[in-house]
Amino acid sequence: WGSVESRVQERQRDERIGIDLNSNIQLGQFFGKRAKVSLPFFYAYSLGIINPEYDPFNPDVRLNEYSDPSVRRERSRLGQDFTERKSYNFTNVRKESKAGAKPRVWRISNWSANYSYSENLNRDFNTNYDRTKTWNGGLNYNYSFSSKPFMPFKKSKVLRKSKWFALIKDANIFLKPKNISFSSDALRSYNERQVRNNIVPDYEFQPVYVKRFNWNRTYGLAYDITKKLKFKFGANNRSIFEEGDGGVDRKLNPQGYQSFKDSVASQIGTFGKTMDYTHNYSLTYTLPFDKLPITDWMTGNIKYSSTYNWQRAPLAQRQFGNTIQNSRNVNMTGQMNFTNLYNKVPFLKKVNSGGRKSGRRPTISSRPNVSDGKKTSFE
Repeated sequence: WGSVESRVQERQRDERIGIDLNSNIQLGQFFGKRAKVSLPFFYAYSLGIINPEYDPFNPDVRLNEYSDPSVRRERSRLGQDFTERKSYNFTNVRKESKAGAKPRVWRISNWSANYSYSENLNRDFNTNYDRTKTWNGGLNYNYSFSSKPFMPFKKSKVLRKSKWFALIKDANIFLKPKNISFSSDALRSYNERQVRNNIVPDYEFQPVYVKRFNWNRTYGLAYDITKKLKFKFGANNRSIFEEGDGGVDRKLNPQGYQSFKDSVASQIGTFGKTMDYTHNYSLTYTLPFDKLPITDWMTGNIKYSSTYNWQRAPLAQRQFGNTIQNSRNVNMTGQMNFTNLYNKVPFLKKVNSGGRKSGRRPTISSRPNVSDGKKTSFE
């Protein structure tokens, strides 16, 4: 098979079969509308098979040339390229709050969860099997406070008499943070691969295992101390779970599976082995130039930010030690509007307005002249 312009060696010399299936289902609808449960589910399945035309052990011989059906089937099975993928996931599973319900920090509607699983299986002439399994689960929390600032001098009649007291009158402080957030994601990947020995079929190579089990935790806090002083903090911790050697299969290797469970259970109490930790924070202050009549033509802010990072040495090179680094940054910006400054002087304000006086401008009537009522006729 191939296009008209392709050469013989470029054309497809095998049989290819492919199947793809995917589906989306909102399982939350089975709980009813009053339950306010969102449970989206996704499932995908794909199958790809490539059947060779020629014998992989003897590429010059077609498989249909073998007279013995058992030999033909065996050679076809060993040369077949088989790929199977299947996965499913639950994304953003949550319990929605009812209409009109007031937000509270303890409500379950602030939480959301996700879970996914995928499995890929491949085998071909050189690979006996190559199986990869991936599990991913996460739990998230996010809540934003709706609070008003405390302003002790807002109702003071004395401070209202002059604009010069605006700095004191508008003094405020927030008693609650603006937002808090937390997320925890666990990702485990397991790969088992065995190479086929086509030279000495009676001898099998030992399978190779590649494992990874990561646990990432993220924390966030935003706090507007005042309307002009704002603080933000964020931290991220990446840790791993160490696993033993050998395969992990509940059915084929129950002893190895039990060893895996015991190893992970003993490390959960210490939150795994931290490999990387980073936190950063920033403090932003908007200068109160707008609260004083003499400086309300200027704006400015100052931002201080800092970052800290700790990294563990590679597990196979612990003699090099861990790495610590930090940084800080101070940023100041300002802006001056000289037009507003000049308008504070009456003469300059008149110049800026083009010499026009403030007040009501004269109007000019554009109505046509009214005649005296006499008519003039022409014959």
